[in-house]
Parts: sequence; C-alpha cells; structure tokens
Amino acid sequence: MAGVVLALCSLASASTADVWTEFRDRCLAPMESSLSPVVDGLEYTENPTGETDLYYLAPDQSVLLIVSRGDDLDFGPGCTVIRLTDAQNGLGPIGAAMMGALAASERYVDVEKASSARFSVQSNDWRMPSLQVHAYPRENGFGPAYFVHEVPREN
Repeated sequence: MAGVVLALCSLASASTADVWTEFRDRCLAPMESSLSPVVDGLEYTENPTGETDLYYLAPDQSVLLIVSRGDDLDFGPGCTVIRLTDAQNGLGPIGAAMMGALAASERYVDVEKASSARFSVQSNDWRMPSLQVHAYPRENGFGPAYFVHEVPREN
C-alpha cells in the first residue's frame, strides 16, 4: 500500500497532496488507532464558538485543522483538514484516489454521502465506535477538505 500511496502522491499538485497527507497523518491514522488527532507544533487559534479547537497547519494560515470534541454535535469526536485557499477545483487526483482506496479496502464500506461530500465511507467492525470519513471538493472558495469522525453509539 505504501508504494501505491507514493505513486498517487506524485500525481497530485503539492497543495492537494499536502492537505491529504496532513489529514492522513494528523487525523485519520491516529483516530484509526483510537488516539487523539496530532496537533503538536501547530499554531492554535481561538474559536469564538468554543465547539471546536482550531490549528493552522501552514505559516500563511491557508490550511486549517479542526478538532471537534463531539459535544452537542450530530457526530462523535472528529478531525478535519481544510485548505482555505486553493486554485484547484475538486479533490484533485490524490484525494479522489485515496478515498477510492479506502472504499475499496476491506476496512471501510461506502455509506450515504454526507451533504456535499464527494466520497463518504464508514469503517466496518474492526473499530468501535466506527469511523466515518468524508471528502469534500473545493467549493465556495474553500477546499478540498477531509473529515473523519466517530459515529455515536446507538443507545
């Protein structure tokens, strides 16, 4: 799989690849291991709503990492990486390919797409609570964005 990831990374523009790489390393991989998102070395910025923690990934503040605790939200704890400015429309080849690879793996299954998401998958029984991963294309001047969150357990 590592060879496939490296090959796919070479297809993408640096900015899109960076968003996916940051998402994979700081959000997806830790949460797959039931760990918290990795925010070490990031610039914290105050969020007036208090519902999420915000961190800038790029010195020019063009990429934002959002950590949600799952309080008062429709989903469990989660993590998002979003490019705030990007000239490329859509997800780019790396994002589309990596989300396709997740959907094709035996660890995730396709689920109904969340609102404007291009891809949505959910982990099967290897992790509880399960995870949902969504990919959003560039839209309204923002993106691409990748979001992973725990699915709240049924009561």
